[in-house]
Amino acid sequence: MEKNISNLKEIIKQETAVLENLSSLFIKQKAAAIEGDLQLLNEITAEQGKMFAKIAEFEKLRLEIVEPLADELDIEPEDVTLEIIRKHVGTENTRQLDKIYDMLKPMLEKVKRATNLNMRIVEKILMTGEQRLKMMLDFRTKKDTYNFAGKKKDNGGNSSVVYNKKA
Repeated sequence: MEKNISNLKEIIKQETAVLENLSSLFIKQKAAAIEGDLQLLNEITAEQGKMFAKIAEFEKLRLEIVEPLADELDIEPEDVTLEIIRKHVGTENTRQLDKIYDMLKPMLEKVKRATNLNMRIVEKILMTGEQRLKMMLDFRTKKDTYNFAGKKKDNGGNSSVVYNKKA
């Protein structure tokens, strides 16, 4: 179990480094979304995809490490948390796991907050774009008293509007 704890610590450290990079990408993503820089957004999204793939690899390794403990406890490896591991290891390993938890928890919360914020920003941008598009489309379909040449239509309207006449 000692070797497994050591391997688990290493995996979590690597995962934390990826989460830190992901967090910085979320900040860049927010700025790109606000600026409307679609090319940068696409590049950031592609990089985030790579990082999520790395996290998935680390998760797979973590599951392999905790599988013996999961079998012993008759639970699924996905259900083995740091808290469960702490209950089944020695005092020294418990302190190490507490340090890992203390390091990992704030990073996960930071990533979660950034993800939620970016989702709201993108949602607002999409809603604004949709509203603008709807206004543009509604403009052509609404009954107005002027045609696009600037001439007053026969069905009434503002009598102070002058025709586009050539002098």
